[in-house]
Amino acid sequence: MQPQDLIDEELITVPVTLERLDIYTQFLVPAHCRPRQHRTAETIDLMLQLVCAGRV
Repeated sequence: MQPQDLIDEELITVPVTLERLDIYTQFLVPAHCRPRQHRTAETIDLMLQLVCAGRV
């Protein structure tokens, strides 16, 4: 997977600052890429429910 592959995607992460997320600091930012949308979810369970319900 390349950073450009996420340009049209929605990224769901835990609610922390972007500086603490490796996917941003080590993958996306160095490639000057950002996902279409960034959403946070409090727990992994909630992330899975969002995906299963097609809410992303």
